[in-house]
Amino acid sequence: MKFLREFISAQKQRKLFFGKGLGENAFGGPKAVFPKHNSFMNFDKQAHTYHREAFIQREIAEWSGIFIQRELLPGETKQNQRIDIQTTKKRAIEFGAGTGIFSQKIVEAGFQLTATDISPRMIEYGQKFCPQANWMLCNAWSPKLSSSFDFIFSSCLLQWAHDPIETLTCWRSLLKPQGHIICNILTFPTLQELYSQFSQFPQLKFKTSMEWEQIFQSAGFHIQQVHSFSKKYPFPSLFSLLKNLQQTGTTFPNSIPHAQLKSLLTNNSPLSTYWSNIFIKGSREGEGL
Repeated sequence: MKFLREFISAQKQRKLFFGKGLGENAFGGPKAVFPKHNSFMNFDKQAHTYHREAFIQREIAEWSGIFIQRELLPGETKQNQRIDIQTTKKRAIEFGAGTGIFSQKIVEAGFQLTATDISPRMIEYGQKFCPQANWMLCNAWSPKLSSSFDFIFSSCLLQWAHDPIETLTCWRSLLKPQGHIICNILTFPTLQELYSQFSQFPQLKFKTSMEWEQIFQSAGFHIQQVHSFSKKYPFPSLFSLLKNLQQTGTTFPNSIPHAQLKSLLTNNSPLSTYWSNIFIKGSREGEGL
């Protein structure tokens, strides 16, 4: 029960990383200071456990990789039209690449990938697990880049954006005229079983697939494909679910009443929770694949 003691202790001491910098990383690199509107995340601190514990994110990346392979690799057919893309000549950027789980799928498809993350420690691990990519530190919400790209990728990232239209508009400016964007995004009803326990936190209320389609269109993208994926994952208890979230970078603010938190965490009843996401493929100019 070490995690339970630490979780409650941090709660009582108001140190659950909500809106705070994260200090020096284990590799001696610079500290990661996250934008305040994304302080629900704590990826830099949990980089050492993320790659091991992110089994749901890994499954989503696998699922998205199937679509990339099917839709973009040479020799595939779609609606009786042959697709022949030389992906090895396509420059791609991935935002929120983390430890490289999705990055690996992208480079396997032959892209020249620049993988980015705001967390120095995530990048350290990403360079280890996906050395084929070119890794760099970058704030996904407002990237300051001079290069242009053929493809933009992201996985399980945009649902945390404070202003997704602004972010996507910025991303669109980085695409070449015939460029494309491919994202998978967590959607409603992801973690709604948890939201029912912590309804005071709007960060747990995810947007619907239809809302995301409207957001992409508002940012100027032409949507070409939308696919949905949903799966229910069992956890032995609410405690085990929160532990998994904590080990993959999601933390809870210090406004949870201590008595409520302790009561919930000591409830050993099994819990199953839905994780739903959409795979969106769009183009900058409304043309192409």
